[in-house]
Amino acid sequence: MVPAPPKPRAVRTCRTAASAGAFKQVQELPDWQRAALTLQHLPPSLLELEYCWENLWESAPATLDLTHLTALTKLTTGHQVPIFSDAKLPCSLRHLVCGRLQDIQPLLPLRYLRRSEIQSGRSTSEQLARLSSLTGLTQISLGYYDIDSFNADYYVGVDERQLTPSASAAAWPALASKLRELHINCPYCLGSPPDGEVDGLSAAAVAALGSLSALTSFKLMGVDCLDTPPAQLAATLRRCTALQHLQLGQLKLDWLPDGRADDNDGDQTVEQRLDQAKAAGMEAVAAAIARLPNLKSIRLLALPLSVRAAATLAAAAAGTQLTRLQLVHCGVTATGLSAVALRLSNLRDLEVHVDGDVDAAIPVLGRLPLQRLKLGHGWNSCKLESFEVFLPNWRSLMRSYLPGGRRSLA
Repeated sequence: MVPAPPKPRAVRTCRTAASAGAFKQVQELPDWQRAALTLQHLPPSLLELEYCWENLWESAPATLDLTHLTALTKLTTGHQVPIFSDAKLPCSLRHLVCGRLQDIQPLLPLRYLRRSEIQSGRSTSEQLARLSSLTGLTQISLGYYDIDSFNADYYVGVDERQLTPSASAAAWPALASKLRELHINCPYCLGSPPDGEVDGLSAAAVAALGSLSALTSFKLMGVDCLDTPPAQLAATLRRCTALQHLQLGQLKLDWLPDGRADDNDGDQTVEQRLDQAKAAGMEAVAAAIARLPNLKSIRLLALPLSVRAAATLAAAAAGTQLTRLQLVHCGVTATGLSAVALRLSNLRDLEVHVDGDVDAAIPVLGRLPLQRLKLGHGWNSCKLESFEVFLPNWRSLMRSYLPGGRRSLA
């Protein structure tokens, strides 16, 4: 039995940034070495501490020692700031949010730690697996963002291939009961140059996802999975029964696992065969994810969703807890949208980029208990009369999807 942590003596929070000029309100601190010393002189009554260190290319910093912060319960670093192997953290810590976890050693003495969030995964599978030894740790969030932006001096002697998502996936099964969030995101999806892409995810790594019985949030965006057929992805996701939030987008799968794309097949062109294979593959994926019993939100981006696939998704998800659906640049037609709206009567939040005329689907949308609605560019071609008759509150529904609701809608 893990003993209860000591009660904090005071409620105080410090948010500070260890970047150029950010410490001017304290003193002139030109580098991380002096910034680390400042952190070590913070008052011991702090409950929460947040700091960031923007210069990733400096030499390794001085040893970070925060053990004097005996009341600290939450520590947050910048999304690329690592926790180094020689760091000393307060034993009272319950929640750690860090950019990278270079070594698990600093966490081992933290017997009260309940939640750990690693925002930019850059750990070997051996290091990640050591998290399973923390018996009090029940929630782990693991993200792979900007993994190419790092200082190689921090990983001397480590083969860079051991730091990829595919390599570290070997540790995921060991964390099956603790890993709650797993987000693998190619920076290109966020508008960054394509040379920062996350390495492709191997078929073995995709298969390892099926062991994550406690996973509640999964995001896979802009990643090459060229060894994974859609059927395998569907089978893997079907096993993640605790999932509540799922995002899939811009994936490169093995769409034609049973034959080469350039094989001669009568009058069909290579493009036609590939389009048919993608449609059939996404139908299998849609059916699998829609049947997940606890799923509350789905976001699909730039994945082909035919009318049949949209209808399959809607039929499988009918009567479930799904309340938010986003189908962005998936080639959804008005017929496909109607199929979704007819079945998913619990939808509160709907975003669909519709190809072609949306008018035919407006009457069906009026039957949904929507609180937010976004139709991409398709709504501009709709007749205003359709909105006024079937969606009289359409302006407020669409405005809620705009930042701050400030943009006017004619």
